Amino acid sequence: MVKPYLSMAAICLAITGVMLTLRLTLDADEIALVYLFMVFLSAIWWGRGPSLVASVLAFFGLNFLFTIPFTFQVTSIHEAISLAVFVLVAEETSRLTQRLREREVEARQRAWEASTLHALSAAISASGPSEETVQTLPHRIVEALDVPECALYILEANGSLRRRAVATKHPAEVMSEDDAPAQALQAFVTHQPVEEATLSVPMAVGPNVVGVLYVRPPEGTRLPEATGRLLTTFAGQVAVVIGRLQLQREAAEAEALRRTDELKTSLLAAVSHDLRTPLAAIRMNAAALMKLDIQWGAADRLEMLESIDIAATRLSRLVSNLLDLSRLEAGVMQPDKQWYDLREVVATAVDHARAAPGEPRTIEVDLPPDLPLVRLDFTHIEDVILNLVENALRHSPPGTPIQITARRQNGEAVVLVTNEGPPIPPEFAERIFDRFYMLPGSRGATGLGLAICKGLVEAHGGRIWVERPGEPGARFAFLLPLEEAPPEVGDQPPKARP
Repeated sequence: MVKPYLSMAAICLAITGVMLTLRLTLDADEIALVYLFMVFLSAIWWGRGPSLVASVLAFFGLNFLFTIPFTFQVTSIHEAISLAVFVLVAEETSRLTQRLREREVEARQRAWEASTLHALSAAISASGPSEETVQTLPHRIVEALDVPECALYILEANGSLRRRAVATKHPAEVMSEDDAPAQALQAFVTHQPVEEATLSVPMAVGPNVVGVLYVRPPEGTRLPEATGRLLTTFAGQVAVVIGRLQLQREAAEAEALRRTDELKTSLLAAVSHDLRTPLAAIRMNAAALMKLDIQWGAADRLEMLESIDIAATRLSRLVSNLLDLSRLEAGVMQPDKQWYDLREVVATAVDHARAAPGEPRTIEVDLPPDLPLVRLDFTHIEDVILNLVENALRHSPPGTPIQITARRQNGEAVVLVTNEGPPIPPEFAERIFDRFYMLPGSRGATGLGLAICKGLVEAHGGRIWVERPGEPGARFAFLLPLEEAPPEVGDQPPKARP
């Protein structure tokens, strides 16, 4: 406080000394202008107090040293006007300078607010509304505002405020808890910022408060007013992000419910026919056999028993497919891989397909004799081949053959099942392996077999696809990776599972 006055006095003395050396060449009015300029500069540099003192010193210096009769007394109206001019220039100049300085400080503060808010907003816009964005926002605020701690308390579905994200300069100094502190709860309830030892700003989207932005300043200090304004503005942007996340979660939940409902509908539509038909056959034939007033012949009785057996087998297959699909989706159906000859797996699957009730069909098998041993789960791969064969039998004309071939390529064993049924459109070549998905116009299928094939093959590290989609006939192919068989296993023929 004293230094500006001393500096002003030193300059006044220096100017007075210079003017004394020039008093013979300059008149009193010119010297008064120099003193007036000194008063003007004092007001700009040091403000009101030093400039008023400078105006008084300048007047008395001018009056005593350069104006006749060289006294400190104000003896004329001219001298009184000079003193008043010095004082008014000092007062008005200092006032204008102070106003300019305040506006400069305010402009710099606004510029800092704008740049900081832009940087924080850019962090939101760069990554979009996501949980990761919410987790990183407190870190951005700690870095931008240089505060010890920042936390986001978000309104949970049960109506409580819980901490979703927190950031600190020193993780060991975290003070905020998972439960919202009292001032954060107060800000949430009143919809107004609460500043005590910390600053709590409500995050609102319209009339709805979705959380509270909590900031802890350095110990023993308060956040500047400009920082409070910035946080209030930024809290609104964070509220928009949180609101969008909530909408996304609600949309995801609604989509999950829609898919679940769609799945249930698809399951009922796909399974209901396959369940009702065999059940009706079983009930009808069982009821007929139970009628004691009818004497059935041996042939009729055998035919009805065969119908019951066919229907029961069909039901068993459907239930098995449903259980396999549920185990695959739950991840509990893991292959038990051993070394097997792929030709034996195919032969077992073909025997089961030929033994199934129904119209006999020709199944042609053409496997090269040099197929290596494959490390696989015998039962699983047998199910894959059996499902592909049953699918081919279901969707190909009666009397047409089914071909099973295999080849070795690029360190993999590829098995192909071909039928002479209608072509599979290319746009459905991928979707046909989705659960409960059926091609338009398909009847008598549940959409389970191919989904199970895909799950079992992928569990072996393989892949299944439709070859030549759109061409006449349908050819399904799946591959299994080949591994080098251990010598002690490769020297002995593998034993197939019963």
